[in-house]
Amino acid sequence: MSTTMEILSPFHAASGKLKFHVQATRHIVFIWPTPPPATFGELGILDIPEQFREEHQDGTGIVLSVGPGYWGKDKKTKKMKWFPSPKELVPGCRVYFDTSIPWHVMMEGLDGKMHKVMYCSFRDVHGVVV
Repeated sequence: MSTTMEILSPFHAASGKLKFHVQATRHIVFIWPTPPPATFGELGILDIPEQFREEHQDGTGIVLSVGPGYWGKDKKTKKMKWFPSPKELVPGCRVYFDTSIPWHVMMEGLDGKMHKVMYCSFRDVHGVVV
């Protein structure tokens, strides 16, 4: 995880340990998107109303769960092949993901509130923050 941006998800315990109760399957990745800003500008003068904040989500998030991979047909050999999930994708890492992903679920965090959790293929994850 990045040391410059130590944001913990609502699925992290006070100790910092990730406690997410869903195990992803196949090539699926569950991501908690970092909250969009509440203000705009360097001085934070303009308030962004709640209903418009999601438009300002920058495509970063914390991985909550990663599936092991999937069996698929290799385009070159036309045979079945195992496609493992990238080893860099581990629960707790910060990632950049495709913001056009339409799939999400609402899940209860450790704080008792409902939070949006995105789910996508590992191919929709564009980078890992190191």
